Amino acid sequence: MRTTIKKVIALTAGATMVGSTIVGAMAADLASWPAPFVTKGADGKPSFDAMLVVGDLPADPADIIGITDIAVSLQFQMTENVAVTGSTDIGLQGDSKKVESGSNKLEWNETVSSITTSVTSSDLSLLADGEFSNEYASSTLQQTITIPSNGRMVFDVDPDDDTSAVKPYFKLSNGGVVYTFTLSFSPSVKTDHNTGGNGYLEDIRNKKLSFLGQTYTILVADHTAQNNTILTLMGGAVTDVIDEGETRSYTIGGEPYEVTASFISATEAKLKVNGELTDSLTETKTYKLKDGTEVGIIDILGQNLAGEVDRVEFSLGANKLQLTDENTVDHGFGGTVTIGSEELSNVKVNIETSQDQGITSGNDVKLSAIKFNYNASQDIYVPVGSSASTKADEAESQVGSFLLSAFDYKFEGPQVGSTEEVKFLPSGSNNYKLEFKNKAGVKYSESVVGYDGTSVYKLGRYSGSTWYDLVSSEREAIDDEDYFCVNKNKYSRILQYKDVVPGASGSDNEGTLKLRDVGSGDTYSISYSGSSLGGDLILDGNTYSVNASTDANGAKIWVDLNGNGARIDNLTRCEFWTQFEANVSLQDETFTRIVATNPHLTIVSEDDEDNSKDVVYVAVEANSDGKIDLVNNIDWATSGTATLNGNGGNSSMNQKQDESNVYQSWTNYGMFLEMDRKGTGTDTQNDFVVKYPDNQVFGAFFVVGGATTTSVSGGSSTNQVIHRINVGATKLASAVSDVSAQNLIVVGGPCANAVAAELMGNPEPCGKDFSAGRAMIKLYEASTGKVAMLVAGYEAVDTTRATKVVAQNGGADLKALAVGVKEVEVNTVNEQPSVVLTTS
Repeated sequence: MRTTIKKVIALTAGATMVGSTIVGAMAADLASWPAPFVTKGADGKPSFDAMLVVGDLPADPADIIGITDIAVSLQFQMTENVAVTGSTDIGLQGDSKKVESGSNKLEWNETVSSITTSVTSSDLSLLADGEFSNEYASSTLQQTITIPSNGRMVFDVDPDDDTSAVKPYFKLSNGGVVYTFTLSFSPSVKTDHNTGGNGYLEDIRNKKLSFLGQTYTILVADHTAQNNTILTLMGGAVTDVIDEGETRSYTIGGEPYEVTASFISATEAKLKVNGELTDSLTETKTYKLKDGTEVGIIDILGQNLAGEVDRVEFSLGANKLQLTDENTVDHGFGGTVTIGSEELSNVKVNIETSQDQGITSGNDVKLSAIKFNYNASQDIYVPVGSSASTKADEAESQVGSFLLSAFDYKFEGPQVGSTEEVKFLPSGSNNYKLEFKNKAGVKYSESVVGYDGTSVYKLGRYSGSTWYDLVSSEREAIDDEDYFCVNKNKYSRILQYKDVVPGASGSDNEGTLKLRDVGSGDTYSISYSGSSLGGDLILDGNTYSVNASTDANGAKIWVDLNGNGARIDNLTRCEFWTQFEANVSLQDETFTRIVATNPHLTIVSEDDEDNSKDVVYVAVEANSDGKIDLVNNIDWATSGTATLNGNGGNSSMNQKQDESNVYQSWTNYGMFLEMDRKGTGTDTQNDFVVKYPDNQVFGAFFVVGGATTTSVSGGSSTNQVIHRINVGATKLASAVSDVSAQNLIVVGGPCANAVAAELMGNPEPCGKDFSAGRAMIKLYEASTGKVAMLVAGYEAVDTTRATKVVAQNGGADLKALAVGVKEVEVNTVNEQPSVVLTTS
């Protein structure tokens, strides 16, 4: 231990021997590794600020291995957490089918039937195939729901909403088909006509029929005339057979029910339920209890022999369904549907027969399908998170519009993931500014359209009596303090020409142009030379040629604005791509365009799933106060090719709610548009804001077959991006002229590395402070604020093993040290090193 203490003291003393250049590290510590060599700015981006130093040849290869390990470790700590945006996906847990097919999803204003027309057993377990059997054959029973032909996701006002607020809805239009439910039989069910009573279909009466998750008994199958059929079906939560005088207990919906067969005759029965006695009921009749539960008689099983007990089959919580169709061959929906005792006003039935020979005894009738159809009697607006059945029952003033409440539609709204904002806002009385963030993450908020208060509109900024133009054409010269827009590969910037610094002689055709990015604030110096007085501006990996008009003060410049290498394009507008790749353009009134007479802003979406684009257009005008303003309305349309047209006369925006000055709209792609008119007068200046999605917005519309819960996935996540350490960061010791001029990571002891020797005060002999099987990791801080880390051992193998402490697991052993520790001794006897002593 005495040797160790002596060594540490010697090392500390060595640090002070360099005088004012290097002092013992007081601010930095090892627990902060990899700082100060790798740091992160406020924006989360990492930066590398160091040289990695090994001794000159013949340096030991082990030192080179060690510095390489540290470099690789540092590279993987040069990370930035970048938000990865995407669409939000809303799903339902339970028996449900989301209406979408592969990449074909529900867009704004698109009918769901354009995606798919029906839902079957492959989509909902509720619609599972079944079987119907009689003495002739067994038929496969298939169930299908045909979805609305004109239902769509809209942004509208429900006239029945007291708030009069514009909202997303799933709209079912007045007179449109809401659903068609089809119960088909394959092959058709064959039955004979029986002339008993008024005539009935003898081979289906009293048979079981299962559909929509419920089993029914066909109690009545009247066939009183050719192509005229009445079916009465009864099912329930509980179906049972009970003897006369017998009592049994059941539970429905958590409530207990005690049922006694009080009286049974050959044609009637009375039941007592929880002490309440029903009327005398014949087969197919029901009785509604005080709590609203229905009990019905399915079959009376009277016994003819003395001493035998009569029995009755009944349903508790009964559903009685009567279907009447007086024309079973026309395949139209002229039949009626009665549930319990109430006929549904807008739900109709078609009992479809493929053959009906008539009402002579033994005539064949073949039943091919039973179809139910619901047409809305008025517009139905289904809000986000709601079920269509609830709104349908309200619209029809009747419960049961969705057949037997067995299935439903649910609308969970537009699926909006990450969005960005593009703003077009007044900036004083004479200018409008554009706010957006470009693909490089640079935010711009700059005046781009001006008005002189009389008649002149231009791209740029009007201040006092001076125009500062925003130049959009490569054929136009750019004056000092003017602005211009560059754009290539969807990287766009707004720059300002600030100054020219001519060459010393004034005739050497050499000088410097000063340009400023008005978003980032960065200034770029472009050297020009040669007879063309040309130079290159390099931004975002794109090159834009710049030429000066003369090698003198006051020179104008020309810029290759689209970076295609030719400065001849007569571009008619400034074009900007936002971070999420919306295309924003400004067009000057001095150039040709369709209809427009003043500058205007156009925002074009990316291609939607149909390879079309949404084009949004807003025009500039002067208000009654002589201030620059926006036309109150906007134009927007969807087309295969983006075109700039319209004059703002096509208002597709809705008032946010009554008496609001804010108007809103969604485009088909999913751009959310908002115009704030600031008042009802003509002297205000409008704000226009677009929320642009990272991915197209689709609607979440479901057909459900029971209880469901909502789940949401997608949206924003985080990816880790690694930033490279530039080539050239590793140096030989002879290339370091001043050890205090930069941060250093030094590998190798003073005998092999001159920089290490200088840090340690040039010890003599060079290895006097080291012992076998030991190494050190130490920080030194210069008076300049720069920091050096030294990793060195007695022999090369000791140094290599010590570098593992720095490199392995991101330097976890260093990060685990106490705050303030600047020096550690490392045991390097074994392949895996360990920290054995620390010094503050």
